[in-house]
Amino acid sequence: MMYRAGLRVLLATFLLISVLLAWLALTESGLSAVLSLSQKLVPELTVKKVSGRLLDGAVFEQIDYQVDEHNRVSINNLTLSWQAAQLIRGRLTINELLIDDVLMTQQGNGAQTSTPISLPAISSPLVLSLKKVRVNTLTVQQGQAVRQPIRNLQAALSLWGDILTIDALSLDSTGKAGLKLNGSIQLSGDYPTTLAYEWFAKDPTLKGLAGKGDIKGNASELRVELKVIKPMQSTSVLTIKNLLGKLSWQMNARIAQLNLADYVDGQTGHLNSIQVTAQGDINQADIKFDAGYQQKGWPVLAWSAQLLSKDLDSWTLNSILANENGLRLSLYGAVNNVMTLPILELTGQWQQFAWPMSNGASGIASRSGELTIQGGLDEYRLAINGVVEAQQQAFNFKGVMEGSSNKLNITQLQLNGLDGQASLVGWLDWQNAIPSLQANACLLYTSPSPRDRG
Repeated sequence: MMYRAGLRVLLATFLLISVLLAWLALTESGLSAVLSLSQKLVPELTVKKVSGRLLDGAVFEQIDYQVDEHNRVSINNLTLSWQAAQLIRGRLTINELLIDDVLMTQQGNGAQTSTPISLPAISSPLVLSLKKVRVNTLTVQQGQAVRQPIRNLQAALSLWGDILTIDALSLDSTGKAGLKLNGSIQLSGDYPTTLAYEWFAKDPTLKGLAGKGDIKGNASELRVELKVIKPMQSTSVLTIKNLLGKLSWQMNARIAQLNLADYVDGQTGHLNSIQVTAQGDINQADIKFDAGYQQKGWPVLAWSAQLLSKDLDSWTLNSILANENGLRLSLYGAVNNVMTLPILELTGQWQQFAWPMSNGASGIASRSGELTIQGGLDEYRLAINGVVEAQQQAFNFKGVMEGSSNKLNITQLQLNGLDGQASLVGWLDWQNAIPSLQANACLLYTSPSPRDRG
């Protein structure tokens, strides 16, 4: 009797567990119950709506995860489908993982934190296969600055033990460039990484700019090698150290020659021996640039520039252009609010400027002069003054102009010389293929005019 009673209890328990599992796996209410339990265990996670079944797939809407007091991740929609029958063979096959509209928000000191991060050791006892992963957009908001580094990321991945294999990964960055990548990452220790990638420009004005390279190393030191394969040939190496702690980086790039005609219609010159060296960390950067500019009939121009920033939002610029004939053009100052609405505060000076620059050509020359630029790219103020020489006569000039991205309004331009003064107002518009100019001039003689003296 006791044997039979015990058997009945076991059968009843088995049936109850089977019914419970069937309810959890085969019904939407069972999935909702699992989600409710999960949110109680992880109170930082909230999901507004869920539909589907644990057996073959589900859709989660308006997911919000509060990482800490400064950082939050929100997902508008997540669709997941898998093959539960594959578990019998020791495999977990996910047919689709579709993630829509990811928003990462960083506020306060969380956006600037440098607290070291520890990478977890991850190992899967099952062969995990993700046949299709898609993220349509990833938006990062840091304070008031908003950027969208990823659009239309698609991937096929697999994980066995601690080896993550990326069979294929592609993404579209802001619609102007694309990336394809494959390789493997060991998800333990310092995460040894071996990846190969190709990138290409989608913007037609860049005329097929494309390259390829390798990413090798680990979390302590990662080496990224880039080769541009068209339209010019170049090699650059980026070394990133201490990715999870106080990150630092340095880069060296060399380009033998860059033909401007490949990027700007009508240009015939080219840059030679371009060298870029840069270093910095997560908050600051120091970039140096050196090159020579050569155009038929011109003396070679030597160009050097340096950009410095302590927050990657405000930059100081110092640039010099010079040639063997004594020309020296300098431009220095600050560019602020780069992440949102750039504001220019630049000063330029020149010495021994002549146009045209062709050797032996006669035209106009300016011994010295100065310009200032203040304002945004769509609304700025340009002031110039200096001395210009033409036909063996010297003239002093000064002017004030207000400009936008496609038009320059000449509000005041004065030219003094030959015992007189000329004033000019008007505008220059380059919005169309053929630039247009309209100006009104007024002449004023401070002594008898040439006609009266004659």
